[in-house]
Amino acid sequence: MSFSWAVSNQRPTAGGVITGCAGDQGKFTVKVVGISQTNFTPDPLDLQIPLWIGSHKELPSVTVDINGQRHVLQNVTFTSYESAGKDTRSGVFTFAR
Repeated sequence: MSFSWAVSNQRPTAGGVITGCAGDQGKFTVKVVGISQTNFTPDPLDLQIPLWIGSHKELPSVTVDINGQRHVLQNVTFTSYESAGKDTRSGVFTFAR
């Protein structure tokens, strides 16, 4: 539903070109398949992300497709994931690059 990130520490090269960023944060909102009388299976995100948060698991990479653009984020750690309304969740994660 929505996704945003912020770059807090860009590293310019001698020619002034940005080559990457250091430890940053992303925010997202997703629509999940809710449990109902016809659907008894929780959405995989509702099961997996809380496990990653609880174990402080760092994922080597996460691919995000937004409006036809593909971004590969490296060293991703989810820090929060909570209800944002009926069948909607919002979360925060950090990434290295």
